[in-house]
Amino acid sequence: PFRVLLFTIVAEVEYLLATTLDRIHPDDSWIDLLQPTEDRPDPKAELLERKRNACSWDTTMPLTTFAEIGHLIEAVAASPQAIEMLGETGTIADELKSLPDLRNRIAHVVKPVVQGPSEIAKTAKQIDLLLGWIGRWSKRLSGP
Repeated sequence: PFRVLLFTIVAEVEYLLATTLDRIHPDDSWIDLLQPTEDRPDPKAELLERKRNACSWDTTMPLTTFAEIGHLIEAVAASPQAIEMLGETGTIADELKSLPDLRNRIAHVVKPVVQGPSEIAKTAKQIDLLLGWIGRWSKRLSGP
């Protein structure tokens, strides 16, 4: 149950990032903010292919549906409009980079416990940060 709760919190942050991108870039132009990396030589082509493959069963899904957390983080961090919509500053980009690590540690929840109190405290601090984002961002995105 604890792991499910933590995944739900991370998933809510992902949802809010995707919602922000969809609102700021309703034409899916956020995809242009993604840069190739060694692990992802062509992130744009990959996402467009995922969406194309889904057309047989659902054509209404936004492109953010097919994005991984890394795509969302990179696009939000590179979009001043998205950062502004969330009420954040440019420092949010560095804070968001901890999400994939947190997700991995949640998947292996035993790891922080085995590593001791300092790792448990680190995970708890990250969860507090995420809950703060959820509260602030939900308010901003539900407003006029």
